[in-house]
Amino acid sequence: MKKVQFTATIHRFEKQGEKTGWTYFEVPPDIAQQLKPGNKKEFKVKGKLDDHPIKRISLLPMGGGRFILVLNAALRKAIGKKEGAMVKV
Repeated sequence: MKKVQFTATIHRFEKQGEKTGWTYFEVPPDIAQQLKPGNKKEFKVKGKLDDHPIKRISLLPMGGGRFILVLNAALRKAIGKKEGAMVKV
């Protein structure tokens, strides 16, 4: 499994169909390709957000090679961050 590091800004969907209200950060296409080359479908990742370990979290495709990682309430509480904050991935 490849290791990558980057810093991302936490966003929130205002109006995005079923994703409305979701808190997430975007995984750039070049990083997603390093993790799983040629993939355009959802896939699971593990690692750390800041210093909080995560495992079996899905990256969801958003088109154009972009993926997002959704931060549920428990994960946001664990890292102590919300929309607009930066997170080290």
